[in-house]
Amino acid sequence: MDLFSAVLYIHVITTLVLVAAMSVEGFALRQLRRASEKSNTLYWLDPLPGMRPLASICLLILLLSGGFLADRASLWKLAWPKIAVVIVIAFGALAGISSRRMRRMRQDPALTEKVRSPFLSISLGVRTGLVLAAVLLMTAQPGLVGSSVALVVFVIVFWAVAAFKSSAERQRSPAQTPELDRPAR
Repeated sequence: MDLFSAVLYIHVITTLVLVAAMSVEGFALRQLRRASEKSNTLYWLDPLPGMRPLASICLLILLLSGGFLADRASLWKLAWPKIAVVIVIAFGALAGISSRRMRRMRQDPALTEKVRSPFLSISLGVRTGLVLAAVLLMTAQPGLVGSSVALVVFVIVFWAVAAFKSSAERQRSPAQTPELDRPAR
């Protein structure tokens, strides 16, 4: 296996780990909104300790390996790798803000009511759109206009879906939400 193939393999694996971390976050957010007791809420604020730092490391590896691959394949003259860097930076910023909010809620249990705030769901939705836009850019390799349009469309669609879903969840009364017990660790 040559260096390019090894780095490509690492790039794909880190993408899969990042998507897995997003899936855990999405499931935890869903459970947080349904949690009836404070202990349940505290559990779901960090269901897999160490997942957030691992996701941050994966994002850094993704940025570095993507840059290496684009350089080796002489792709920097194209627009889509530059837009992909913007996507990774935007993803990291949104993930960092969400992580900081979750950390504050873990430290101050009085803030756990903020879990019903739409920001966390919308952030996850937008990050999902960013990942899908990046995958489209890597496969279709469009020019500047196509890359920009793909990015904007994915972000708007996933933002709208997350905002609509979050709004519908807030309108639901607590009586309609089933209670969940804290799973054993």
